[in-house]
Formats: sequence, C-alpha cells, structure tokens
Amino acid sequence: MLRLEKAVLAAAFGLLLLIALLQILLRNGFSTSVPGAEELLQTLVLWLAMLGALGATREGNHIRIDLLAQVLPGPWGQRLHRLSALATAGLCAFAGYHGALLCLLEQEEGRLAFWGLPVWATLLIIPGAFAAMALRFFRLAWRPAP
Repeated sequence: MLRLEKAVLAAAFGLLLLIALLQILLRNGFSTSVPGAEELLQTLVLWLAMLGALGATREGNHIRIDLLAQVLPGPWGQRLHRLSALATAGLCAFAGYHGALLCLLEQEEGRLAFWGLPVWATLLIIPGAFAAMALRFFRLAWRPAP
C-alpha cells in the first residue's frame, strides 16, 4: 500500500507539472490551451493535498497539539495520547463520511469535470484519504506515545 500511495503521489505531481508547463507554452507561444486543463490542475492540487496529508499521518509528521500529553507523567500522558488519537480518528471518519456524501450528491447531479470524467470521480480522494487517516489514527491510539 505504501508503494501505491507514493506512486500515485509522484504521478499526480509529475502530471501537475507537465500540464502546467504545457499550458504556459501553449498560451504564450500559440495563444491556445489544453481543453479542461484548469479543471485538471485544480483536481490534481486536491489530490496532492489529500495524499500529502495521508503521507504526513503515515510518517507521524502531521500537526498535533500534544504539549499536555508530553508533560504529564507516564500513564496520564499515555491516556491523553490515546484519547487525542481516538478523537482525531473520529474527526477524520466524520470528514470522510461527509466526503462520501459529497461524492453521492455529485453523482446524482451528473456534472462532468474535464475530458468526460464525472466530478464525483475526481472527489473520491476525499472520503478515501480521510478513511485511511482515520484508520491510521485509530491504530496510533494503541501504540505508545512518542
């Protein structure tokens, strides 16, 4: 799974750079552009942000407010660490659930994003990444505090 996550992140970043450079060349050199490129670039930025957040949780580089958990003695710090990780898992699950609802609403709407791709398909990263982050935080709750 780690390899797939990194490969998708690298592919999305590479495609983002390629399309952006192509847009610059076509607009400046030929007064034209790639149809749907702006929407594709917006989608790639969303995917990069979500995959970046997923990577940060995998490596433990996510933003956390854990000063109290670090200064409390032994078992109390561990309990607060677990509670914080469980609360974060719950928030990620909540965000993932609402991301899934957004995808369903867009599916009912039937709008297209670019190149015939439905908008709901471009948004699947939201429930997927938040669900994966929720699982990672849930698992983190049962590990010792760093």
